[in-house]
Amino acid sequence: MIDFAKRPEEPAPSIWWLAIFAAAWLGALSIQPMPDPRAPSEFDTASAYRELETLCLGPRLGGNAYHTAALDQLEQRLESAGHGVERFAGRILGLPMVDLVCVSEGTESTGTVLVMAHYDSRAPDCPGASDDGIGTVAALQIFTTLAAAPHRNDLVLLLTDGEELGLHGATLFVERHPLAVEIDAVVNLESLGNGGPAWLFETGPEDGRWIRRFAREAPLPIGDSLAEWIYRTAMKRRNTDFTRFRDRGVGGFNFANVWGTKANHQAFDTPANLTLASLTHLGESGLAATRILVEENLSAPKEAEPAFFEVPGIGMVAIAPWLSSALAWLAVALGLAVAWRGARTYGASSAVWSLCVGLGALLAALGCSLGASHLVAEVVSWFGPEHVPTGNETSMRLFAVGVGLFSGGVFAAVAARLARCFEVFLVPWAIATVWLELVTPLSSHAASVPLLVTAVVALAPRPLRPLLAAAGLSFVALFLGPLLRTLPQIISQLLTPSTLAGAFPNAALVALLLVPFGPALAKRPRLAVDVLAVGGALLAWWAVGDARGW
Repeated sequence: MIDFAKRPEEPAPSIWWLAIFAAAWLGALSIQPMPDPRAPSEFDTASAYRELETLCLGPRLGGNAYHTAALDQLEQRLESAGHGVERFAGRILGLPMVDLVCVSEGTESTGTVLVMAHYDSRAPDCPGASDDGIGTVAALQIFTTLAAAPHRNDLVLLLTDGEELGLHGATLFVERHPLAVEIDAVVNLESLGNGGPAWLFETGPEDGRWIRRFAREAPLPIGDSLAEWIYRTAMKRRNTDFTRFRDRGVGGFNFANVWGTKANHQAFDTPANLTLASLTHLGESGLAATRILVEENLSAPKEAEPAFFEVPGIGMVAIAPWLSSALAWLAVALGLAVAWRGARTYGASSAVWSLCVGLGALLAALGCSLGASHLVAEVVSWFGPEHVPTGNETSMRLFAVGVGLFSGGVFAAVAARLARCFEVFLVPWAIATVWLELVTPLSSHAASVPLLVTAVVALAPRPLRPLLAAAGLSFVALFLGPLLRTLPQIISQLLTPSTLAGAFPNAALVALLLVPFGPALAKRPRLAVDVLAVGGALLAWWAVGDARGW
């Protein structure tokens, strides 16, 4: 019989070490760096917003008055800047499409760069300020800014029609416009919601040096190569105009704002409900990416696409594929070594039992989070049928924090009481690292970096372990932060997957916390209960906030 009360003595962690981790975890869930739209910038947010207000007076459906007015406004804006504009018209699947095309020739061109967005909107009552009015005014300003000064490569502006109907405007250009065969790189400006940062969520084949320059030179680069895999698997039914070019082997940058997705295709997707910082970030990111491409030697041999992600305190970094793989296999080796040491210390039966407890704690965390979310949804519905607790950016932030802490607290409450060999919690992380490395190697960092840091902490001398654990796991929380706070936002129109997207990675993060701190936490189970209480309170705060329209 297993004696769960008998454990080797561990240095008791000071409450301050755990407080450091808690503060980092809370910050990772809730704090999103964004540019100040009032600060001096080459991208003029105020001017872009004024254009957005006139562009988004009503839904821009093919052929209606607002659609025609948008075409006239965009054409006049380009002509007033001294550019000739082509209305490229045609039919796709019997539907009339009108794209706007504008060209600025380079001084010593090595290729052609395309910056684009779509100016149409989808629903009959949707003004489409975020999708994709924000991209349209940003692309317009980026083109006129760069075209106003000498630039190396040819630059083309493409404002497409019919994206919402099935990428029809992009299809028209790619299949029938003579310039299509000359395009060497694309910057596409999209939006999934009316808030949050503009993520670099998709790139193209073999564009490594472009991404590395973007990571170094953009004012606030935000992106993760894992996002591309998520986009092409979990969100495989979604496409953007970028798809038409990537399918032809053309690489580049695809940006989108990914918070506040409840506004997508809704009547309240208006300029007034748009977060100005989101417009600034999309414009600055697109401008930086386009400038890189118009300066690059597009005829040079292309380099392999790197793995890229955000590092706390440093920003976005891009590393070579071989280095990403080396980190992954090193993390797996060290993680399994720690798990093996734990199994030898506690015995094989305790290790297997603890692994089963971890799986059970994860299922409990997911189940309790789903139950709580749907209960809150029912309570919020009492305030009125228009309120769904997956609403705007603010309520989704509260949602991400509440579900994250709640699921982590449930996991800690179950696992800290029942498990004995906490080191085996690294085994699922090792399996996830191997799986990601085999399936999508440019995304394995999402599992390998947390696994590597935790394994190093666990192998450290015992007297140093609490300090190293507080620092190392705080780093891990901040490293995972962009995904922890963004994943629920991306699919926030659907309550169940949004809850799972918030609950699963946070429970997995707490599993790492228990590797060094588990024995001590088992002696202080109230800590886990406290986390549950905080998570529950934040979940209730989110519910009230959403019901009041925060």
